[in-house]
Amino acid sequence: IGIDYSLLQQHVDMGVALINKHSEFSQDIVQMVQEHHAYLDGSGYSTILGGKPVSDSGILLGLTDYVDELLAVGNAGGSFPVALGIRRVYQEAQKGKFPTRFVEAMIRVLGVYPVGTVVQLSTGEDAVVVKQNPEMSVRPHVKIFRTSTGEILKNPEVRNLGTHSELKYEVRITKVLDSVDPSINLREIFS
Repeated sequence: IGIDYSLLQQHVDMGVALINKHSEFSQDIVQMVQEHHAYLDGSGYSTILGGKPVSDSGILLGLTDYVDELLAVGNAGGSFPVALGIRRVYQEAQKGKFPTRFVEAMIRVLGVYPVGTVVQLSTGEDAVVVKQNPEMSVRPHVKIFRTSTGEILKNPEVRNLGTHSELKYEVRITKVLDSVDPSINLREIFS
């Protein structure tokens, strides 16, 4: 199914018109909606002069919308696994699309590997991220559910990748796995 991008771009003007019909919304809200598809590097589309957002709220809404579009199942470009989507947003910030400080704040909240991300460890084991590690965002707490030989564990083991006192080597995440793999039952793992 083809997408008519000119029609899609009209949603900003339509949203602004709808908001303007209701006097209880402030002009700050109108501005935020106008700016949410204008990026710092001048890309995107907007009804504002120059196409660049000027308010933090417009930038933040644009960042949120961009992340949602990357991660949404069924979007035009296909969805990204969360960790890869976060990496993509960080790369876009490095190129000037978003303020780095906003993206870094988002990463501090979500983590590099958000809760629910299915990963493979350097040991060959498969795990799911169950808790962030505030001191080391690339080393969250994980629940190991499959051994390196492919055996599903009946009692998955929780491991803090930020501490390795019980191991003689450092365990790290090497790959993000597809969470829609039918052999991975997240509901069962989290119960």
